[in-house]
Amino acid sequence: MDLDAHATRAPTGGIRRLETSREGRRIANVLALVLVLVSTAFVAGAALVLLRFSELYPINIRWVVCFSTTFAVLFQLWGAYLVYLPAHTVLEFSSVSLRLTRSLPFRAWSGPWRDVGQLYLHKGLFVIRTPERLWPGWAIKVAPGEVSLVEELKRYLGPGVWREPHPRLRFAGRALSLVHAILFGLALLVYLLEKAFR
Repeated sequence: MDLDAHATRAPTGGIRRLETSREGRRIANVLALVLVLVSTAFVAGAALVLLRFSELYPINIRWVVCFSTTFAVLFQLWGAYLVYLPAHTVLEFSSVSLRLTRSLPFRAWSGPWRDVGQLYLHKGLFVIRTPERLWPGWAIKVAPGEVSLVEELKRYLGPGVWREPHPRLRFAGRALSLVHAILFGLALLVYLLEKAFR
């Protein structure tokens, strides 16, 4: 079955559809693949350096180097995950209900508008919180031309459901980058100090 053809079918029966364009999905796929390949190359390079030049790293800082490398790789893989998922999420809605689906990995949720806990638009991502216990959050990458569809969708929401994005969203990305830089800097500093006092 052609997933792209299935994802771009015309709305029927008064059902509206919000999804990432085919070009947007391709760009997201390529970007996610590049991030996965870069993280794989980074792990392979770090393992090669630690194995071939293990005498350069004292035993007491190898765990810091390994931890910093692992954190950097996980950060890139998490980035790939966050790029891929919103591009492959589809929202179908009418005046009474909505349905969210994702093809790979498959996930689906549907329900009336009153079950939606929170919605907001942040940097082109349309975020929806549902009452699911596990993974309640959904995100869809919205093209600038589809913002009018988001405005239409807002008419069906109950009071207090539409919210402005929380400042913690901006802070979380900066904090992760800062923690990674600090860990890498500490590993380098400890290595230089060990080398200076030998």
